[in-house]
Amino acid sequence: MTDHYRYSTAWFEDGKPRFWLDRFVCVKETEHGYWVVPDWQKSYDPAFQERRWVSKTSRKRHCYPTRELAWDSYCIRVRRRLSYLERDLAAAQVAAEAVSLMQGPPPDFTYDTSLF
Repeated sequence: MTDHYRYSTAWFEDGKPRFWLDRFVCVKETEHGYWVVPDWQKSYDPAFQERRWVSKTSRKRHCYPTRELAWDSYCIRVRRRLSYLERDLAAAQVAAEAVSLMQGPPPDFTYDTSLF
């Protein structure tokens, strides 16, 4: 049974990112995957461990058996997150432009409080 890895980022007051390498310990291996727990939980009672099942063959996994695969996954996640943020920023800019051209709410605007 092998350890698994996952990279993540934390931001601090100085504005610089810190990269974290989380290690996961394999507690059980099956034919198609692994049950893993975070390294810091390996000594916990199994009833209190946050176990996750990780496939051996899936392209998208929570953690990976090598640091290189974990880093590749992290890079993909960051690029995908950036594309989502760019899309959301573009939508917000269009909405802000539309609002700035209006003198108030649209004339057919109704606020239905029964929905809340």
